[in-house]
Amino acid sequence: YDLMDAPESIKSLRKIELMRGILRRFREVSKARKIPFEVIVFPSLENIQNPSLFQSLGIPREKYFINEDMVQSLCEKESIHSINLYPIFLSENSGITFFQEGDGHLSKEGYRYVARILSQEILQS
Repeated sequence: YDLMDAPESIKSLRKIELMRGILRRFREVSKARKIPFEVIVFPSLENIQNPSLFQSLGIPREKYFINEDMVQSLCEKESIHSINLYPIFLSENSGITFFQEGDGHLSKEGYRYVARILSQEILQS
């Protein structure tokens, strides 16, 4: 939660550079092997469905998605196509429970929803 608490700290800046390096490496290896590469940015259970942890840490609502936004920004800077799912999840009004409580993984409904989003993206490209 460093980026949420202190985005300009040395610790946060190091994590950002590490993520940038990982993204570059994936892009380079994928390109060399002629494998398409795209980043799907998944939000967490906490910032979509159960913010009690963030609330207990005193993290304001406007910072809940700073990590996801940072990854999307790095992808844009590195010319890596990405899909940031949190705006899509937030705009969904059908009452889908995207995550399983307890382990934070996507629920069956969440997987189906993401598969539908990704298939639409693939068909459009």
